[in-house]
Amino acid sequence: MNQYESWLAKERQWNDDRIKAAARRNRRYLLLCPPLFALVSGAINLFSGGEIRNVLTSALGGAVFGAVTALIALPILHFFGHKTSSESYMEALKKQTVLLSPEQREEMALQLMSADAVCIQYKTDMNSAYPYEKAVAAKDYFLSSAYGTDHPLLLKLDQVSQIQTDTQSFTYRTIGNGYRLRMKQYYYTIQFCFYEKNPALSDAAEATVSLESQEIRDQIVESIKRQARI
Repeated sequence: MNQYESWLAKERQWNDDRIKAAARRNRRYLLLCPPLFALVSGAINLFSGGEIRNVLTSALGGAVFGAVTALIALPILHFFGHKTSSESYMEALKKQTVLLSPEQREEMALQLMSADAVCIQYKTDMNSAYPYEKAVAAKDYFLSSAYGTDHPLLLKLDQVSQIQTDTQSFTYRTIGNGYRLRMKQYYYTIQFCFYEKNPALSDAAEATVSLESQEIRDQIVESIKRQARI
């Protein structure tokens, strides 16, 4: 097995591990469905002036509904989530290395697996498909698992003309305590601009990685600049 194949095997194992971690997290959430549905159903009936017997009946109905929901969702997550996610991630990695020569692939693998490479693994929030992501900065290469859903970003840094950072936000509406609220969500970006269009990224003239933490974003940018001496 050459270095490139060893690196692919390590990436597959890492991705499989986070998929399993996501599955465990999702199972925990699903197991909360019966008691949560029971609590909500019982509380609605109670605050509507229902008698104790009706409250208990509503709570039991909510628990049954929550259990049925969990039983339907669990096998779907088990049989479909892992294979699709794992193959999508690996196919995207291979697609982004196909234009490299065998010698370049070997060098890339050596650098990304080297003890000198900086690997930043960080947690994500509850809305993310995975509980954690990673970014790896080496002398000539950069890898981010968080470019898109099941789509990592692998760059040869001598193709990057500029690295820019920005803070962006979007506004959404939610309801709390009977009131409509406008909430603003911030995210922090790393934008890679290229000297030429990157064939591995279709027609994209740039690539953007979005993160939920400004601190993590700044750590990643600093590690790239330090490793590549930009």
